Amino acid sequence: MGLLAHLLAELLINFVVVVGLSIIVSKTSALSIGHLAFFGIGALSAGYLFGMAPLQYSLPLALGVATGAATVVGLLIAMTTFRLRDDYFLVFSVAVTEVIYGLSLALKGPGGFNALSRPHLGPWLLDNDWYVIGGLLVPTAVIAAALFHRFRQLPLDGACAAVRTNEDFAALLGISPFRVKVGCFLLAAVLTSVAGVLATVYGRATDPNQIAFDKNLVLFATLLFGGLNTISGAALAALLFTLVPIMFESLLAGSPYGAFYGAEIRQLVFGILLLAVIRRLPRGLSGEAVLRSTGDNELI
Repeated sequence: MGLLAHLLAELLINFVVVVGLSIIVSKTSALSIGHLAFFGIGALSAGYLFGMAPLQYSLPLALGVATGAATVVGLLIAMTTFRLRDDYFLVFSVAVTEVIYGLSLALKGPGGFNALSRPHLGPWLLDNDWYVIGGLLVPTAVIAAALFHRFRQLPLDGACAAVRTNEDFAALLGISPFRVKVGCFLLAAVLTSVAGVLATVYGRATDPNQIAFDKNLVLFATLLFGGLNTISGAALAALLFTLVPIMFESLLAGSPYGAFYGAEIRQLVFGILLLAVIRRLPRGLSGEAVLRSTGDNELI
């Protein structure tokens, strides 16, 4: 039961993260390879507040601080890069992730926060893993899926499609490409920071390596493999992001090279899978076509 709870918790948390990344990539065509920076912001906020604030108030405080900080950092990235070419966004998002990663290491070292007390959810103490899963993780994943589904039924989705297709034409229609991109980016940032808080609630600890650059690459690869702009694609990506590392750890556990080259082997396999998907299944296993503005309209 403990292993099942752990796998289910990771899957639900990763699903929320993938939904956030899918909003950025599929709605704005921005290639975000630093998305886990917002996860780190949420985890750091929770790590500090769970050890300082009263347990009755630490969860709402952590959620408020995390979403506020994610909004500020998201605005900083958006205001700096979204008026420029896409490659500036790519570089700047990676740089922000490295800053958050370095900050995590500087504050608590490579071990992060440990042995944290779980907060209360209203009058209830979340002292059981299944209470956290049923009371926090499942509702958050359902809300993330509902937001993503509802997003596609709003006029904002049409504005995103116009911006992706041709930003100049969208501007002629009275649509501000900058505001559309910023709105989508901030929504994704807030969702991912919430996932970081909930991961800290469940694990009672933080791990700076969760937002390392290689994890961002793997997350981006699994999203493309699962497919853009669909709930099923996000769920498949979350499943791959959760299970594949565990499978590799099990396979390499008895190998003398596992401890030294496990991460490199995982990246190699994900790279091969990504190349195969781009070559054979450009929309992923369960994705939809997305129009991206590249001078001439391009279907990806």
